[in-house]
Amino acid sequence: MRLGHKRRWITGAAIVASGALLATSIAWASIPDHHGVIHGCFAKSSGALKVINTAKVTGCPTGYRALNWSQTGPRGPKGKQGLQGEPG
Repeated sequence: MRLGHKRRWITGAAIVASGALLATSIAWASIPDHHGVIHGCFAKSSGALKVINTAKVTGCPTGYRALNWSQTGPRGPKGKQGLQGEPG
């Protein structure tokens, strides 16, 4: 491989990798959504679950059922005070 050809190939590969990283970062940033909710589609027949980006996809395909859940969940009730530990 000539040096100029090799340099062009490396530059092209770096551009493609950067584009893929940018696209992945954008998708990752929108799952969960801005309310902390993760949206998915559940296949009734096989039980397969697809996490979807609602910024790009509106609804589930035929044969799937929408399934949404919170990333953190609701806060539970306060528990009882624990026993006092040994002094240090």
